[in-house]
Amino acid sequence: MLMPKSILSHRTRRKESQEDSKSNMGRRRKLYCINGQYLEITDEGRVKGTRNYHSPHVVLELVPVARDLIHIRGVHTGFYLAVNNCGEVYTTMMKNEECIFREKLTRNFYDSYCSHKYSRDNLVLGLMKIGAAVTTTRSERFRKEHEGQFITMITF
Repeated sequence: MLMPKSILSHRTRRKESQEDSKSNMGRRRKLYCINGQYLEITDEGRVKGTRNYHSPHVVLELVPVARDLIHIRGVHTGFYLAVNNCGEVYTTMMKNEECIFREKLTRNFYDSYCSHKYSRDNLVLGLMKIGAAVTTTRSERFRKEHEGQFITMITF
């Protein structure tokens, strides 16, 4: 049985739009800091560390922007992680240039996330032992190296 051309083109368009939406999806991950905490984005938009592996707020989506550049979005909350010009970590519902991070594999096989917009300042995302999300500069990083190193854990 032959199908009308309009139905075929509608099905093709729907399939193409589904493929486009899949290509925009990121990788679902949990970012485990070497100091024993998971990076989480709470319902209020607060960024902090937690030891609760089962919290829905620790599931993040790493959305590719370009080669080695990503957005980090809380799956449960929808907030995007960002760093401002003062080096403060914050969240926003709308993507902007401050939401782009450079994902880098360190020589000891941990991942680090640096602000792309403020790359001249070498701002590296990290977690303090008390759970606060911070950025450290590369010079401070040698002193506080544990704060800015993450294991990227696959989640479903």
